[in-house]
Amino acid sequence: MSNPEEQFFKELYSHYGSYRRGRILNHLLIPTPIKNSLDEVDNRWYRLPSPGDGSCLFHSVIMNLLSDEARPDIAKSLRVALANSLTIIEYSELQGGILSLMNMQEILQNNLSLESFKTVPRDITEHQFKKEVDNIISKYSSINDIIKFREVFIKEIERLGFYREEIEDMFKSFYLSTYIKYISKLKNLNEWADQSISLLLSQKLNINIIVISSTNMKVYKDASTFNPDLLSIVIFNIDGAHFEPMVFRETEGEYRTTFTLEDLETIF
Repeated sequence: MSNPEEQFFKELYSHYGSYRRGRILNHLLIPTPIKNSLDEVDNRWYRLPSPGDGSCLFHSVIMNLLSDEARPDIAKSLRVALANSLTIIEYSELQGGILSLMNMQEILQNNLSLESFKTVPRDITEHQFKKEVDNIISKYSSINDIIKFREVFIKEIERLGFYREEIEDMFKSFYLSTYIKYISKLKNLNEWADQSISLLLSQKLNINIIVISSTNMKVYKDASTFNPDLLSIVIFNIDGAHFEPMVFRETEGEYRTTFTLEDLETIF
């Protein structure tokens, strides 16, 4: 039996999975032409206004997928379902692993103290310990992998006289807390969600999410990594601060919202 999140994704997919060329005919939404001085994009591309509430990425995805049937509450439900279904492995892989590593280093610097251990070496003070932690993080700042950082951090703290088993338990506990904190943040409808979430969304929704920067009109991800067998949508990232769905005008008042990759090869 599937859990509520899996059921949500399945029901959502049933609404858009068979549509290769979506349409949006909602006259309450006023499309804005994509202005590009470099003329690199077909002038029939438009963007639709999405709510600027921190969940604009989710609103944009739903507006593309469901066209006239899109509603803000569906976008919000999508965000909550994504947060509830996020595994610790998926969390660890966000932004190529950099996100979880940065979160871990931050919590170590802010929260790790001698009270985090049952057994503490006699010859170290709280101030000295805090300084050692900062020095270790600075020393290995070039590491961008949480597993490698864990290895060197545990070894360095063990060198100070702490028991390895206690260090490993502390690290596991702290890392779990960053994961829980991130899920809570992801559930917050007013919290900004960046384009790194789009990869996770594309996996959950079984679609290609193509994010284009307004500054250079370039796709954030290598096009060769998209799946030609999947439905595709296009999202416009405005100055790295807001997302809006991109649509393609075919006739007056009729816009395409979903595509095949083959469509996009000829449109751009």
